[in-house]
Amino acid sequence: MKTKLLILSLLISATTIAGTVTSSSNGNWNTTSTWDTNAVPTDADDVIIATGHTVNVINSTGVAESVTVNSGAKLRIYKTLTVDNASTNSGTLNVNDGGSFILTAGNFTNSGDLSIAKGRSMTMANSTTLTNSGNITLTSDSNEFASLKLNGTYTVSGSGSVSYGRFVSGVAANWDLIGSPVSGMDAADFISANGDIAQNGSDYGVGPYNNDANTWTTWSNGDAISNGALTSGKGYQMASSSGSAMEFTGSINAGSVSVSIINNDAANSDAGTRFNLVANPYPSFINANSSAGTNNVIGTNGSSGNSVLMAGAFNAIYAWGGSGYTTINQASSATYIAPGQGFMIAAESASAANLSFTANMQTTSGADDFISGDAADPDRAELFISINQNDIERHTEIYFLENVTDGLDPGYDAGTISLDTNLIFSRLVNEDEGIDMSIQAIPFSEMNDKVIPLGINAEAG
Repeated sequence: MKTKLLILSLLISATTIAGTVTSSSNGNWNTTSTWDTNAVPTDADDVIIATGHTVNVINSTGVAESVTVNSGAKLRIYKTLTVDNASTNSGTLNVNDGGSFILTAGNFTNSGDLSIAKGRSMTMANSTTLTNSGNITLTSDSNEFASLKLNGTYTVSGSGSVSYGRFVSGVAANWDLIGSPVSGMDAADFISANGDIAQNGSDYGVGPYNNDANTWTTWSNGDAISNGALTSGKGYQMASSSGSAMEFTGSINAGSVSVSIINNDAANSDAGTRFNLVANPYPSFINANSSAGTNNVIGTNGSSGNSVLMAGAFNAIYAWGGSGYTTINQASSATYIAPGQGFMIAAESASAANLSFTANMQTTSGADDFISGDAADPDRAELFISINQNDIERHTEIYFLENVTDGLDPGYDAGTISLDTNLIFSRLVNEDEGIDMSIQAIPFSEMNDKVIPLGINAEAG
């Protein structure tokens, strides 16, 4: 009997297996000697910053599958660090000048100190959770704002807190319009925590705008105590003594926020106004007028969204610039609203209705990239006409666009705000309803042959 020998040949294919990379000393992220593997971490590696070590993402960008910053360790980000899965900070994590921290997936747990510098950002993937039992701080100055974008869930554990140092103009430079970029900030605690808040007698530089009688008020300590917490999504007039960052402490709004608005011009027999002071309730920028679908303030609440909220001819945002209001609608260039920034909107209904802010409006970008040499839109033109009298300068804006008409196009034509000194305005080319227009959009095809009515309010002589 013969025996047959059957030889099986096995083919083994190699696959990339994620490894754990741990810091072995202080150093730069992209220096091999910083790590116990003597290799720079890849996007397949789980990275650990060991106790006693400080690692800097400084020379170039960094990547990882996950990051764990141990207690007593420090991670400082000066470039972009992109992480693809759940991560943890039990030590110190700083997003510094030039840095950004991007989590493309996975939850984040903070039990240490997490700080985001002015103009810098932390972005989490949608539908993720930020659990905080430590301290999260964000800072700003007059033109740069830290941004934390969270469209998911924020969970507080123990004594976890979020503090946003939001710049507020000095009283000598005119008042600011500001709302709280966090939820749960008590008004009396806000006054107590900010020694640089402006003060006149017993009143402090913070208070609401009441459109039932078109009045601005400020609060004493007693008024602030009676008010309780600052309302998320509501704007307030504020002023510091000399221009400084005021501390707002609370939780992160990670979902939708609604704030009640009303047209008190109609409801109060013309004694009030239709304008309501609201504010960005997130510690990130939000899109005012430009994004896909309705993921912007005007698109969500205006003519293409719930048109009961913002009146057709006033389907716009009115932004205070310190000496006057700038009108912004969907004809305007892309505009982003800074964390905690207040602005005016017009309500349609004489009954209270809800203006909606959604987490999908959030962005970490505060402006266009301003790339030199970008091609201009061949189907768009702009004409701004200005007037200056007694050191007051105002302008009206004419846009020539596709897909608009000579009549009223809600969201693209916008009336002037009655709270301002309106020296110059236009009127609709067709179907003029007697409304002074701050912005008017006209068909691009008519740019070279159009008579546009203009009005000027100027002192004689």
